[in-house]
Formats: sequence, structure tokens, C-alpha cells
Amino acid sequence: MKQIRQRLTYANVMSSIAVFLVLGGATAFAAVQLEKNSVGAEQLKKNAVTAAKIKKDAVTGPKVKTGSLEASDFKAGQLPAGPAGAAGAKGDKGDPGTPATKLWALLDGVGKLVRSSGATSSTLVALGRQTVVFNQNVSSCIYLATPGAVGATDGDSSFPSEGMAAVSPLSGNPNGIVVTRANDAGDLVNFPVYVAVLC
Repeated sequence: MKQIRQRLTYANVMSSIAVFLVLGGATAFAAVQLEKNSVGAEQLKKNAVTAAKIKKDAVTGPKVKTGSLEASDFKAGQLPAGPAGAAGAKGDKGDPGTPATKLWALLDGVGKLVRSSGATSSTLVALGRQTVVFNQNVSSCIYLATPGAVGATDGDSSFPSEGMAAVSPLSGNPNGIVVTRANDAGDLVNFPVYVAVLC
């Protein structure tokens, strides 16, 4: 023992402890286990537990406190959509809309209005040219015209009338338009025509 004590130095002691820690310390540390139910809310910091820090299949339903998780704890799309809710009450009926076309006329081709909506007068000013005046300003509107028929024709050769029709604003009167009619050769002619004004 005297010889051992003479050889026992600080360096020898520290080196022996180091060898012990290297060979047996890691094993001893790995062998330490937490007691059952020893980790609770007080031991866990806020946001300390993430999916990356949990061993696969370590957390199962029985180990999660019922009602403790919130929707914000799950990624988008992980929670199934709930059942469709009941239909809401029917809303109030809306106000009637403005008719798309409230200004129109059927011209007989010789200066008369057969029937119309919003037109106040019509005049044959020249062969193939007829004016129509409405009860409002139509200078900023668009116009449509197509060959037509005054009465029923049952689809015979008189319907539609042969020719073309064009419409332009009436000079000097913002409420008026001029309808021009021509045959396929470009000659001005008279025939019935449908006219529509869209504002």
C-alpha cells in the first residue's frame, strides 16, 4: 500500500477518472430513464414539443389528453372538413332590372311606325331614308337595324325583305336616328325594317 501511495499522483487519478468516463460514463448516462408520469406541463416549455422531436409512433391517442389539442395545432388540410351546414334563409327579392332594350321600332318603309317603344315620330325624308325620333337622348347609344316584315309571312319569299339596313344619329336632334335601306346592288329602296336602340 505504501508503494501504491507513493505512485498515486494527481495525474494518475485524473487519467483513471477520464478512462472511466469514456468507457462507462456514456453507458451509465444512456441507462438513465425518466420515471413514469414524471414529465408534465410544468417540465415542458412553450412550443418545446414538435413533430421532429417526437419519436415515431411515440404519441398515440390514449397519451393525448382529450380536448387539449386545438385546430391551430394541426397543419392545414390535416383535419377533415365538417358536415355542410344548413341552408341559410332566403334573401329578399331584388328590384327589377332595367330592360336591356326599351327603345325600338318597326318601320313600314314609307314613313310610318307600325309599332314601337319610346318612339314619338317617324318621317320618310327620301327614298330609302327614314328618320325616327325617340322620347330621350340617344346620341350616346348604339343602334341596330335589320330587314323585317310588317305582318306574318310564314317564311315565304317576302320575308325577310331583300336588302341591307344601316342606322346613324340624326343631325341636329339628339333624340333621333336615320335609317338607310338599300338593295344588294347598293341602290336606295324602301322596305320594312326593325330598329333597336341600346343605351
